[in-house]
Amino acid sequence: MDDQHLFKFYARLTTRQQQVLQLASAGMTNKEIAQRLYIAPSVVAGHLSIIYSELGTLEFFAQAQPNRYTLMLTFPSFFARYPALKDDAAGASTVG
Repeated sequence: MDDQHLFKFYARLTTRQQQVLQLASAGMTNKEIAQRLYIAPSVVAGHLSIIYSELGTLEFFAQAQPNRYTLMLTFPSFFARYPALKDDAAGASTVG
């Protein structure tokens, strides 16, 4: 998967979805993400469902069923190459 496709995917997400993606790809559980972002675990699960669905539209993931493992394999290295993306979403308000 090239970075251009990941950039387009990431840009389609809301700021909150970007935050959830970053925390999930770092290995945090739904409960941990919820506590960090001051939202309910069910809201985290909803965001992840949308993220998995959107990820499944990318040709690279079309034959797979994207899940948390997919996020943990794909995104940490992406965020390491482009730390400004992570900083931008982390700088957004964590309330709401």
